Amino acid sequence: MTPYPRAPGPGRSVRCPRNRRGRRWSVLIGCLPTYQTVGVWTLVLLVAVRVVQGLAFGAEWGGAILMTFEHAPWRKRGLYTGITQAGFPVGLLLANLAFLLSSRTFDGTWAWRVPFLLSAVLIVVGILIRLKIDESPEFEELEESGQVSRNPLIEVLRDDWRNDCAPSACGSGSGYGVLSPTRRPRPVCRPAGTGRW
Repeated sequence: MTPYPRAPGPGRSVRCPRNRRGRRWSVLIGCLPTYQTVGVWTLVLLVAVRVVQGLAFGAEWGGAILMTFEHAPWRKRGLYTGITQAGFPVGLLLANLAFLLSSRTFDGTWAWRVPFLLSAVLIVVGILIRLKIDESPEFEELEESGQVSRNPLIEVLRDDWRNDCAPSACGSGSGYGVLSPTRRPRPVCRPAGTGRW
């Protein structure tokens, strides 16, 4: 799998779509054709879906932390946003457990497709949560005063590019937990009598 891309200020610049579309892209991964069906186009489609999914993930994560921070009581903001930060490793653990269960239950390509297809349940849960959450008081004040930006991406790149691009460049190699080996590591020595590893 490819790592999630690191985009400048994804949470601030892509506030609207957020993860409403991110999970849908996860479902699409489960629907991708096999290499035997369309050849190298499978890899191209996988990388394209993962890039879009990564941008949606970055926007959602930043948006979730911002919403939690703005809704939390003043003295508990650090605790509440820390719980939100823990969502990533907990979600990664649950995803790995889902793939482990699936690989023991299904054969062939269904072993990896089923967890992606089941992420459709998370789409429904996400929509239900979004329908019940109001905007934060801080955002409502900005909206009433007419200070909400019409195009936040252009504004960030024009006015605040240093604060967003520098941390993005520093974090571009931090694919911890997102990159995983796709094959076994090579053994230290060759098996006797073979000319390959």
